[in-house]
Amino acid sequence: MLLMGNRLALIRSSKGRAIMEESMNIEQERQELEKKRLAVKEKLKKAELRLRLKELEANSTDVSPTRIPKISAISPSTIAAFIAIIATLFGYLIQSSLNRGLEREKVQGQLILKAIETGDTEKARVNLRFFVETGLLSDPDGKLKAALDRIEKNPASAPVLPTTNIKSYPVTIINIADNGYVHVGDSLAYTLNYSLSGNVTFPDVIVSDILPDEVSLVSATGDYELSGRTLIWYLGTLTPNVSGSIKIIVRINSKPLVGSGISNTARIDAGDKHDFATAYVGVAD
Repeated sequence: MLLMGNRLALIRSSKGRAIMEESMNIEQERQELEKKRLAVKEKLKKAELRLRLKELEANSTDVSPTRIPKISAISPSTIAAFIAIIATLFGYLIQSSLNRGLEREKVQGQLILKAIETGDTEKARVNLRFFVETGLLSDPDGKLKAALDRIEKNPASAPVLPTTNIKSYPVTIINIADNGYVHVGDSLAYTLNYSLSGNVTFPDVIVSDILPDEVSLVSATGDYELSGRTLIWYLGTLTPNVSGSIKIIVRINSKPLVGSGISNTARIDAGDKHDFATAYVGVAD
């Protein structure tokens, strides 16, 4: 019986080793096939790139033949990186244009408020005409100038302006990044310029800034409180026609998980008035 048991164990052990060896052989064959598949895939990519370059060469009549070998030497990864940089710059230009448009609208709104703060229809008309004629107020379709001409001919058609004791306290903030395109590891500075104008004091003025997830705080001016990723400056009650500036320095730790840039948003609150501004910066490795 003992001899029989030893034989069974030997048979089982032999079968186990055979199964393991067969499994290892199958795994090796699978790995070899995977390598061949990846190699074929890489060859197909290179062939497609060469075919594309030949098509560009055939369709371009003004490209010097000596340039084609240089183009063909560019790797696909280099081309992809170049396209990513172009896309990032394009996004930054669009965002910058939108920010400039918003800031221009804010300034024009403040000019209109200043023009009518006199509470006198005639003085307000003179102020508005001056702003239009000097280009401080944009009037592309001429509607504002036409309205001013109509009021000048018929003063009774002028709108009723508020009295001079109306409470007016517009607040604005501008967020400026010192660089529109940075790399991981770089330092970046944001400058927050805020202003408060009007004819009343500003209660409980607060400036805040939300840092992007991809950066870490290096330093900031003024007395601030850090809550998570939000910096908060409690400025208290301020008198009319005051302005100030805050500077924040951060370090770029990583590229964004989504998109090719990071956004930093600053905000100012004064009583029931508030304003915000966003700065967009492209990021590369």
